Amino acid sequence: DCDGIECELDTVRTVKIGSVYYEFVEKPCVQLAFYEGGKQVNFRENAEFGSMCANPSLPHASEACCRAERVYELSAIREPGVTFFYEGERVKYDTAKQRCT
Repeated sequence: DCDGIECELDTVRTVKIGSVYYEFVEKPCVQLAFYEGGKQVNFRENAEFGSMCANPSLPHASEACCRAERVYELSAIREPGVTFFYEGERVKYDTAKQRCT
């Protein structure tokens, strides 16, 4: 079960138990390589790094809330506590879409 803000998260990277912090490190290559409905994800500096396909049902990207009236802007809106809850948070596609509305 979850409590408070943690109920809004798709993933938790670190937890504190007593005075000790624990970090979850996912093992590489444990997800299926083929999946339905892939979504294009981009690096912040897209021109240099390009884009790749990601599984929308897994938390592999962060949100990027672009304003409809300014679709050609290079930067996206990020608002702590609204579009993301901790630095480096990774979310599923549906979570990112929900937070950006």
